[in-house]
Amino acid sequence: MRPKPRPCVSFEFEKGRVTERELHALASVESKGSQLEAARALGISIPVLHRRLSSAEAKVGVPLVETFNRGTRLTQQGIELVHAFEEYNRRTTPPTTPVIACSPIMRQRVHNALSIIERERRRTTVIVSDDEMNVSLFLSGQVDLLVLDDPLFAYENLREHPVKEIGKDTLLLVDRGPRFARYRYGPQRMGFEYLKQEEIEHEEVRFISNIDAILDTKLSFFVTNSMAHRKGLNRRSLSIRSIAEFSILAVIHEDSQSKVSGILNALSRQV
Repeated sequence: MRPKPRPCVSFEFEKGRVTERELHALASVESKGSQLEAARALGISIPVLHRRLSSAEAKVGVPLVETFNRGTRLTQQGIELVHAFEEYNRRTTPPTTPVIACSPIMRQRVHNALSIIERERRRTTVIVSDDEMNVSLFLSGQVDLLVLDDPLFAYENLREHPVKEIGKDTLLLVDRGPRFARYRYGPQRMGFEYLKQEEIEHEEVRFISNIDAILDTKLSFFVTNSMAHRKGLNRRSLSIRSIAEFSILAVIHEDSQSKVSGILNALSRQV
């Protein structure tokens, strides 16, 4: 397993960089209201705490701490710096609960799996976006389990991560002529590559995120069989034909396999 980096926060000023240790010292003083209690909470001596506070003040260039008869408190500048530090800490601290990313097409499948394992459902975060955004979040370490619409992403961007097939689906062509809308979700690249290979005349004229909006047009489009079934497309007077069967893939972050194993097994059991 590769070493996992730990994000840390520091603030750069004209006279130097206020380090994470110095920021923790300021935060502890704000929390405890006493240098003695702040030092105890941090497990350091009073002189060490004082050096960190003095160093931070020298770099910022203004007083950050003030003493009064009942203890120590931060100045307004010190409070603002600590609050900024805490906000950035919240943004850079990885969540301890599993995070799953999927598209609207796969959302129902994911929630059905989570309903099987209620314990995980209560402590699982689900991010719903398109594959491109979800892959970006996964590669930045913000996602534990990625359920893909487009299996090509697994071979293009995610070769170093474990991949598991959790099901099959079929790509359908709803044929209304040579003018096409590209739906935001699903293996659209597979569909348009099929048109090129078969030398079928076509023109891509719109990009649409809502399947109902596509249905209101007179444009051709590609859609998965699962989505077509949910929308009742097979009951409409549409010219529909199957293009290709494809695998539904789940990509697991290498550090999260034990965290998502139950969810992954439940996803694999979905029909």
